[in-house]
Amino acid sequence: MKHCLLAILIGFILGTPFLCAQTNAPAASPRDQLQQLTEQLQKSPNDQALREKIIALALRLDPKPATPDAATEAEGAAEYAFKNAKVNSDYSDAAKQYEKALLLAPWLAADYFNCGMAHEKAGENKEAICSFKFYLLAAPNADDVQAVKKRIGGLQYAVQKKASDEAAEAAAKAEEAAHLHIGSNYGGGIVFYLDGTGQHGLIAAPSDQGTGSWYQAVQLCKGYRGGGYSDWFMPSIDQLNTLYQQRNVVGGFADIDHFPVYWSSTEGAGGAAYNGVWIQVFDDKGRSAGNKGAEYIYNHVRAIRAF
Repeated sequence: MKHCLLAILIGFILGTPFLCAQTNAPAASPRDQLQQLTEQLQKSPNDQALREKIIALALRLDPKPATPDAATEAEGAAEYAFKNAKVNSDYSDAAKQYEKALLLAPWLAADYFNCGMAHEKAGENKEAICSFKFYLLAAPNADDVQAVKKRIGGLQYAVQKKASDEAAEAAAKAEEAAHLHIGSNYGGGIVFYLDGTGQHGLIAAPSDQGTGSWYQAVQLCKGYRGGGYSDWFMPSIDQLNTLYQQRNVVGGFADIDHFPVYWSSTEGAGGAAYNGVWIQVFDDKGRSAGNKGAEYIYNHVRAIRAF
């Protein structure tokens, strides 16, 4: 028993220096910390607090941390995209390239400023504000600090005004929708169906989109932009039948002399052997039938949209 206790005591004494060495291991250098934190940010790019910590650490380093080659290449791509941008999406692409560089080197003040400019040009004001704020953190002594703060103030006003305008527009639409009825001029056309709430339903274009084969009819509806809306479509047979029932309210349909047959989007109907598609005849009888030869027969087209 004594021998056993003695062995344990000797082992503890011999192990003590190792434990002390482990406890007193040197802390990671600031540059090592910067690398570790940057790697963490790359896994969690939306961690704003972590990004701020990296920027603060980089400001304390002298000399300043080097820019990785991959970040420089991303900067080049961003500059090219910005210089050659023609539409908002091009500026958005430039911002994405700056963001790529800033994941590799989150301390680059100039890239935050340029990223903010790209976002602003793209109309992405919230993102621009965020980038400019990081610029101020990364370049606290820059000559343009006050100018950038004013820029942020302007962008914040633009964000608030847009939100206010959208809320007012939504309220106006809700007010208009609350007084809708069958036959109302609304949403680029004429309301021909309302659901139980009275605020949602279907709208028909005020006139035909022309005539054509079934495949052409589908495209005519998709390409219609009445009222500035791009969500027009060809009605199903049930929707087309409802439209037929309200034909006198909506108006503009072909008369008897012009063979008033309208395409629906419902296929495989009526036992038609080939290319079966449901049609609706807009005469006094209002017949529906499966139509053969959808590729070759030309019928009338009327687009609708939901709201």
